[in-house]
Amino acid sequence: MNCAKAKAKDEKAICADKAILQKDTVVATQYTLLRGMLLMGGRGALIDEQRAWLTERAKCEADKKCLNKRYDERIDQLDRLFDGPRQRALGN
Repeated sequence: MNCAKAKAKDEKAICADKAILQKDTVVATQYTLLRGMLLMGGRGALIDEQRAWLTERAKCEADKKCLNKRYDERIDQLDRLFDGPRQRALGN
């Protein structure tokens, strides 16, 4: 997240908390990697899911407990999505 451009309440709260900002970096990295690994249909679904997740995250506003929960859930979701392409790449 570019904290210099943070305007929304959730963005400002994320930038003000190192732990949440670190989770944001994890989500951004996983999302970028998955977009490159998935085929067109899967990629479109991932983009739609990310947009929906960002909408839900915004509802947290400045509530750090809510933001942490949203990030933890999204990291778990992305981890599960990442397992499929990773297993295929390893030949499992």
